[in-house]
This record gives sequence, C-alpha cells and structure tokens, in this order.
Amino acid sequence: MAKPPAELLLSCLFTLTQCIYCVELLYSLIYVCTSQHSVAITMTELSREIGEVWSRLFDHRPFLNGEIKFLLKEFEEKRGDREVENLFNILENITDIKDTQVDKIHRIGSTALPVLSEKLQQALLLTEDIEKVYTDIQKDCAKKRLENKEKRKREWDQFIDDMNFKCQRIDNTFEEKEEELRDLYADLNHKLNITNK
Repeated sequence: MAKPPAELLLSCLFTLTQCIYCVELLYSLIYVCTSQHSVAITMTELSREIGEVWSRLFDHRPFLNGEIKFLLKEFEEKRGDREVENLFNILENITDIKDTQVDKIHRIGSTALPVLSEKLQQALLLTEDIEKVYTDIQKDCAKKRLENKEKRKREWDQFIDDMNFKCQRIDNTFEEKEEELRDLYADLNHKLNITNK
C-alpha cells in the first residue's frame, strides 16, 4: 500500500532537511579544522564526523528498514490469513460441489432433458406449421396481386376503349352537325345570292 501524498511529501522534506543539516555540519567542521584556534581536533574526530555526515547522506538502511517493517505489518497484521482462509473456503466449496452437486445435476438432467427435448420438438413442429401457413399466405397474396393487376389492366383497357368510342361518337356527331351547318349556310348563301341579283 503506497503512502498518502502528504506523508510522502513530509518524508521528502525531512530527508532534505537532514541533507542541509549534514552539509552545514560539514562546512562547520571544515571551518573549525582550518581555523587556527582549534587545532585540538584530531584527525580521528574529523574522520568520525565526516563518516557521520556520509552515513546521514548516503546510508538509506534506516529508511528502508522502516518501509520493510511497514509493509510486513500491512500484510501480516492487518490482512492476517484472509487470503489463505479464502482459498480454503473456495477449495471446500469446490469439493462440496464435486461430491454432492454433480450427482444431483446428473439426476435432474436425466429427468428434465427428455421433457425439454420433447418440448423443443413440439416447438419445432409449431414453427414448421407457422412457416407453412406463412408461405401459403404469401402465395395467396401473390396470386391475388396478379389477379388484381390483370383486373385493373382489363378495366383500364375497357375504359380506354369506351373513351375512344365516345370520342369517336362525338367526332362523328360533330362532323354530321358541321356538314348540316355547312349545307344550311350554303343553302342560305345560295338563296341570298339569288335574291341579290
């Protein structure tokens, strides 16, 4: 489990503060060693102080030990043996199913599957009947459409023939009337020409 961001930031700031402190300590040691007033510091004390600075800067074992302890505490104390218990529960359920449920499923299957098969056969027969009825209806509809089309074509042809006949009659009547009027006007014109002379 990762540390929260605030805790991580504090850890980084603490480490940075330690580094700054060590650098300041190193500078002060060098200053003390180089000053003429304190010649009393021996080389062993100086090396011990430098070793201390080095261990603070570059030795990460205390930090890593703390992280390792935290991780162990997280997995061992908080979680305990939950995963192992879960695995044992799963194994127990599987063996229970294997021992008791397989036979039960086999018995139920042997009694229920023939009934299911029979019902499926009935459903298949019903669907075949429905398909047959549907194809018959489709054929009847196609036949009716063709009959209606032929009937409409005959009616249309009859209508066109009637219209042509009526138009012909009207044309004949018009021609007869035109001929009668032509004869009438020719007769009148002939009479007018006789009287004018």
